[in-house]
Amino acid sequence: MNKSDKKVIWLLYITFFLFTTSGCSQDKVNPIFLDSILYIEGKELSAGSFGDVVMLDPITKQKVKITNDFHYDSSPFFNFSSDEIIFLSKRRKNDRNHGLGKDDDVYSYELESKRITKIPFESNAITDLFYVSKYNEEIIINEYTLKGGHLLWLDGSGEILRKDRLFPYRDTSKDKFFFDEREEFFIAQFFDESKELWHNTIKLYELNNLDKADEILDEFIDEDLGKLSEVNCYSGSFVSSEEFIFSCNVRNLSKSFKYNFKKNTLETMFKSTTQRIINPQKGTSSDYIYFIGIDFESKDEEIWLFDTLKNKSFRITSSNTDKKDLRVY
Repeated sequence: MNKSDKKVIWLLYITFFLFTTSGCSQDKVNPIFLDSILYIEGKELSAGSFGDVVMLDPITKQKVKITNDFHYDSSPFFNFSSDEIIFLSKRRKNDRNHGLGKDDDVYSYELESKRITKIPFESNAITDLFYVSKYNEEIIINEYTLKGGHLLWLDGSGEILRKDRLFPYRDTSKDKFFFDEREEFFIAQFFDESKELWHNTIKLYELNNLDKADEILDEFIDEDLGKLSEVNCYSGSFVSSEEFIFSCNVRNLSKSFKYNFKKNTLETMFKSTTQRIINPQKGTSSDYIYFIGIDFESKDEEIWLFDTLKNKSFRITSSNTDKKDLRVY
């Protein structure tokens, strides 16, 4: 082996080490954000290529890839004490790269030790990491079988605490559930195939009454978008005990709304003619509204924030990768 061959092998080794070392990758970001942000990024996520858990740290103002490896990860949540990140991943033997057809398991990432640990609950039917409680160790997963979907409540050791009845909507999209502060209501985003034109839409549920959903969009007409139940709408976070935000898109127009489900009122918050607003969420340490912005022309996907005081949007990331599963803390 000559010197040139040895140099090539050494460079390949260094590249592989940097790519597969968890939590080592950092990119420059706009330091304007004030809240902790989790999301998934990767190339061609919809095709099942590598998806990594990413954290934007409001203290260091850095972007950190939590899982920078060959596996397909999704659904990142902080645990109740914010010292671990709980997420789904296809990490079983040989589950690398194109993993959409593989099985998910639940994992935790300890922020201090940077250690990834599998939570000892195994199922070949996990479809969603539904929610991680802010008040205790409970993890809610959606387990879908041929008979429908069940919600399972697990503790941190993987023991089943509770099993709910069948979840009524089998077409509920992955990882798009947002709970209110008291964890009584949640917004679910799903792909509606009942209309002539299939589209994303949202419904409001009460956790203890899953058989009943509030068809929140059916009666609303927006002067620009038209009938909201017939355009693509995406769930967002609660901003109070009776209000939540969401977004709707049609053609080259996107709007973010605030809906009061007690008073049945709808308010436009902001809009864009340059990008789609996906899964808008209010920060906990600020009045910023964070969202995934997808450029109408270039299709670039980045994390943005809307400053409600300045009435202006600011881009946070510039990584030119696919993004999904945004969560703001």
